[in-house]
Amino acid sequence: MRVWMIHFFGALGLVCFLSLLPECTPAEAYQAKVINASIYPLISIKIAPFCEDEEIQRQFLKNARNLLPADRSGHTVALQPGLTQSFNFKSESAVLAAAVTFFIDGDYVEYVHRLPADMSVAHDSTVLVVRVIYDTVNAPHILFSYE
Repeated sequence: MRVWMIHFFGALGLVCFLSLLPECTPAEAYQAKVINASIYPLISIKIAPFCEDEEIQRQFLKNARNLLPADRSGHTVALQPGLTQSFNFKSESAVLAAAVTFFIDGDYVEYVHRLPADMSVAHDSTVLVVRVIYDTVNAPHILFSYE
């Protein structure tokens, strides 16, 4: 009887402890399509949770995975101008930031978009469209839309 009481109170204590923990938000799976509307190849696209703090945002994007595919040797396959690439990604946040890296005349040029994409307004099957623009007239820019 004593063992059953110990098990009962142990289980009750565990339930109380777990109910007090903050709820964890599981990562949501999203679909995205990147359109390279620039005149330069894209070698990196990263999507991460949006944060107002610029330093934290930089760290989120630094830790994010490059969503462009890699070849067998592990090198990123660049997204050439005018081409489109679709992919799936996961995020714990519905408000997202994006950063892209261009390869221009032998140099890597990174652009971090300052305005977030809010996926909370999108439906379950909505595709996030990321249009990347950069040419000799326009500064780098990312436009978010939904399909």
